[in-house]
Amino acid sequence: MDLAYFNFFKAGGYWLDLSIFPLDTVLTSEAQSVGATLLSGAHVYAMTDQLWAEAVFKIKIDTQTYADRLSSGN
Repeated sequence: MDLAYFNFFKAGGYWLDLSIFPLDTVLTSEAQSVGATLLSGAHVYAMTDQLWAEAVFKIKIDTQTYADRLSSGN
């Protein structure tokens, strides 16, 4: 598999894996090997839900705990 487009990946960039359940893929491994920070889908969704909950219901949620529960399927 040719991953030449990672040649243009900015060091210190972010790799968004938008699946809720973590996937160990070749692309994810390649992104990490060039120094990207991995943001899992569960973490992205938890952060989105946190912003929504604060705006609509004026409540705070712990995004890390929520992301952990999302990714575990509970």
